[in-house]
Amino acid sequence: MRVFYCLVLLSFSLINVSGMSMSYERYHDYLGFYTCNRQIKKSITFCGKSSNYTCLCSNSNSLATYAGCLSHNHRNTTKQKRKLVSFCAHYGNVEVDSNWYDSAIANYIANGKYASEIENFNKSVPLKVPFKFTNAQLDLYAAAYVQYLNNYDNSVYYGASLLGYWLLVMCASSLFYWSKFLFPQLTKKLTYTPISIWRKYISVPATFTKKKCQEQRCFKFFDFLIPTRFESIVIAGFYILVIIVHSINMEFIKGDPFLLNKYDAQIRYVADRTGIVATVMMPLVFL
Repeated sequence: MRVFYCLVLLSFSLINVSGMSMSYERYHDYLGFYTCNRQIKKSITFCGKSSNYTCLCSNSNSLATYAGCLSHNHRNTTKQKRKLVSFCAHYGNVEVDSNWYDSAIANYIANGKYASEIENFNKSVPLKVPFKFTNAQLDLYAAAYVQYLNNYDNSVYYGASLLGYWLLVMCASSLFYWSKFLFPQLTKKLTYTPISIWRKYISVPATFTKKKCQEQRCFKFFDFLIPTRFESIVIAGFYILVIIVHSINMEFIKGDPFLLNKYDAQIRYVADRTGIVATVMMPLVFL
């Protein structure tokens, strides 16, 4: 009965997940918007303590600040503008006009002020004018958030590369074994010196002993088979690739205003990378 209840619970969970509207998107495609969104949310407020997206998406000064932020380094592409519209509709239940940018950037140019120009500036006090970030602030946040968000995209690609490694191994093995079946006479003629050396020292012998494909005991509880040298090379190559994909593109951005210090940043990068890669590799568990 417990198994039955577990299966029923699993079925309901799968139905609920399949009913969610969770479309996959690459963060790289919307770096401009996500960077500005995080910088504005963290640095200033237009709506007091609530600062929910219903307020942010309906406040003209807030939209003007988004427009000004997006205009830096030409991030104001159509894709970024449309992302704000869909983001506000989803998270704030606010319908922002599709042509919001033109009026917002005009408001920003006419009325925007830097922190030094606002009397008694305090980021916890709601602003009554569009806010201007300095170029240095915008560049620092952009560099930090590119590193942070790209880690999500890269982790998916790295996980896919690990699956691709085994796909390559499977294709190569299939080609080898099917060629023996389809062209038996050809394989018998492959007795050249390099091929003979490959068979003698790599593909045929066991890794350490002569007990190839013979059952071995470990602590009286576990059984295992000693792989061939070629299989050991393939497995070692996979582990090397795993180490590489968990070591690259983990640099800390000096002065990171989001993750603040190198320790916290690298802990976050490693946690995200390992979690996503392990999830993408899940099919290997069942193969």
